Amino acid sequence: MSDGFAKLKARSRLPDPPADETRNLSAPETAPAAEETEVKSGPAHSNSQEASSPAQAKPRIDGRMRLRKDRTEALSTKIKPRHRELLMELADAYGGTLSETLERAIEALEQQAKREGKRLS
Repeated sequence: MSDGFAKLKARSRLPDPPADETRNLSAPETAPAAEETEVKSGPAHSNSQEASSPAQAKPRIDGRMRLRKDRTEALSTKIKPRHRELLMELADAYGGTLSETLERAIEALEQQAKREGKRLS
């Protein structure tokens, strides 16, 4: 049986396992200094050249900050970046979530449709 293992090992492309790994296990665990971490993971607009570019004028706010509140239906759609930014700005201005802001916009459009005599089911 060892002859078969020797043949299999000879065909293997894997390197031999390390001879001694105890140094790894006994070595102290270290982490980078806090200052280095901030420099590496700092905001993307920290560079003055990047801050002046029109594409990076505003920091992007993560949508997860606006948590769901008593919502059960999911809506996944694609919209233009301008409308997404406007939706987020409106949510911030009125102090609500994205869902609440979208619901208010839909209700306002519904009222306008009723005033114009549009038939809604």
